[in-house]
Amino acid sequence: MARTADVVLQTQLVAMALLPSVGCEAEIQPQQRDLLSAYGVVVHDLRTIVLELARIESKEIRIGRFSLDMEHDVGRTRRHTRTEGHFYGVVDGAGQVSITYVGSDGYEMRWQSPSPPPLH
Repeated sequence: MARTADVVLQTQLVAMALLPSVGCEAEIQPQQRDLLSAYGVVVHDLRTIVLELARIESKEIRIGRFSLDMEHDVGRTRRHTRTEGHFYGVVDGAGQVSITYVGSDGYEMRWQSPSPPPLH
């Protein structure tokens, strides 16, 4: 169940980093909070804001800030994580996405989309 909780949390963090423009903010909504809670992740607060959006060659780069306050299981221990920091994301011309969150207390989350199937 812990692995499923990680996937659900990562999916939420990825979606909140892919806001469409600079200045866009996202805050966890009750339905999202309920979904995470069903998998044992109690999110008290989760917010993101996109600070910069740039294109470099065929890549779209986004940089933002986040704050996160949650309780979750790490192994057999319940842990309270309260952190804030930066995220950055890269969307390349082929649609590959990678997102990294780095928090003030060492919290880190990295996610990369699966490689698309080869074209025949």
